[in-house]
Amino acid sequence: MKDTDTTAAEERAKAQESYERSDTDGFVSQWAHGVMAAEREVQAEVDENGGVWDFRAIFTAADLKRADGAVIPAGTPIPAVREQGKWGFTWIVFNAEARALLGSKYLNESTSRNPDRERAANAKKGFYLGTVRVPAEADTIGGGRGLAGATSVTVVPVRVDGGFSADAEIIDNGQ
Repeated sequence: MKDTDTTAAEERAKAQESYERSDTDGFVSQWAHGVMAAEREVQAEVDENGGVWDFRAIFTAADLKRADGAVIPAGTPIPAVREQGKWGFTWIVFNAEARALLGSKYLNESTSRNPDRERAANAKKGFYLGTVRVPAEADTIGGGRGLAGATSVTVVPVRVDGGFSADAEIIDNGQ
């Protein structure tokens, strides 16, 4: 922790002091201190977990044969990043060879609530969902503009590797 960093408790105290000084007139600074406190709490969880966190990843559902005849075995991580799309989460495959083998640059996760159907639907698209453990840090996510956007801000652990790492520890390859 740097000397300029504050703890979650200090941020909560600043929010309370602002409220006592200005009642609700200082609502923006009170909100900001609350968000910063939440960020410190999530970062503390990440730090307690050794600086790593578990995230979803996608893996090949079947053996894939490369143009040179080599086989990429089922359960191999697919170089892709997960983005929130208009209709749910989308995986953007950024390796040209992987795109060619899978037949698409974009892979949409099944929205089925039934785990067996979800797995089968994803497998038809050529992938399984699994879990990897990678370095992480706390960050704010959300959307909107101005004060209206503040209501959708939340603090979560995020990957620090840009969304994919060939060195990720595989916890579950979906098979």
